[in-house]
Amino acid sequence: VRYPLEDMPMPDFSDLPIEMYQNRYLDIPGYSIQLPYQIYNGCASRCNFCTRAYLNNKLDFKSHDKVIKELVQMKKIYKSNIFYFCDDTINNSYEYLEGLCDLFIKNRFSITWRASAKIGNLDKHILEKMKKAGCYWITLGLESGSDRILEMMNKSFTSEQASKTLRDVSESGIINHIYLIAGYPYETQEDIMQTSRFLRKNRKYI
Repeated sequence: VRYPLEDMPMPDFSDLPIEMYQNRYLDIPGYSIQLPYQIYNGCASRCNFCTRAYLNNKLDFKSHDKVIKELVQMKKIYKSNIFYFCDDTINNSYEYLEGLCDLFIKNRFSITWRASAKIGNLDKHILEKMKKAGCYWITLGLESGSDRILEMMNKSFTSEQASKTLRDVSESGIINHIYLIAGYPYETQEDIMQTSRFLRKNRKYI
């Protein structure tokens, strides 16, 4: 039985060397401590190489009120406004993400955050809101620039759709960081060359 996220206590780092959580990616004005925080459990994707969807096959979201309350408390206790939302995919639910961003903006929450996201379910509208709500960095599970390999992985997007997402994220003012998998079963030299061409084509967005 999985413990409901709504009943979980706020993260407690009081016995840890908090200075070791410094943000090493960017020189962000203000505090440098980056605090990990989980918003939900589960993943809606079914990538063939990943066990997450089978371990967490039901999405479980914290209420917006709980997220806001705990982030406010963590800001005060640890004197940092930088967060890493360590969920599998921040955009599993478009509506949930938009509602959370709206609250960050409405309350002038003034936090800076990064998260992982899936390609698809991200358009210019939500990306602009994410940027306005404090998002500065998105990690995307691209995995390959070969449509054949993407289909084998059950990634549910094409390389052309991935290019558009990278462009939209970059143009919104958010930094793109991507994951790639090398040596996937049955990957050929041509698949590798397609990934290489994809990276050259989209390098200004990554």
